[in-house]
Amino acid sequence: MASVFEEVVVQARRLSESERMRLVEALLRDLADRAGASAEGVAAAWDAEVERRLDEMESGRVAWVSHEQAMAGAVAAIASARAK
Repeated sequence: MASVFEEVVVQARRLSESERMRLVEALLRDLADRAGASAEGVAAAWDAEVERRLDEMESGRVAWVSHEQAMAGAVAAIASARAK
C-alpha cells in the first residue's frame, strides 16, 4: 500500500506545469509561515543570496559553468544520492 506521501507525489505529477508550480509555491509559503518568515522576508533573503552569488561570479571567486554542465552535475548528484 502506498504511503500518503507517495500518493500525493503521484497525484502532483498529474497536474499541469502551472498547477505544479502553484503547488510548490503554496507548500513553500506554508513552510515559511511555520518558520515565522514572511513572504517579503523570504524574497529579501533570496535577493541577498542572488547578489552574493553574482558578486562571487564577477569577482572570479567562483567559476562560471554552462547550463549543460550545471544540469549534468545535478543529474549526477541525484543519481549518486539515489544509489546510496
